[in-house]
Amino acid sequence: MTVRTQHFTVRFAAPFSLYGIDEIQPAGDYAVEQDEKLVNGKYTADQCRIATFIHLPGVSGPLGKVRLVPVDPSELDEAVRQED
Repeated sequence: MTVRTQHFTVRFAAPFSLYGIDEIQPAGDYAVEQDEKLVNGKYTADQCRIATFIHLPGVSGPLGKVRLVPVDPSELDEAVRQED
């Protein structure tokens, strides 16, 4: 099984919240990692999302510390679409 990780940034112009994250997150740019596996079909190869994580500021500790939090990719997509 071949797995690849895509890295991208999402921008929120207003504070936001996602299911499973207790606190409301401030507006800003957030790094996202999305793991995909290669799925071989009969005629083509497709990518299937298997995990999506967002980098959130750490609750305590030195500046620059982040938490890698799993999120539902469709919920993240919807939250980003609401920003448009």
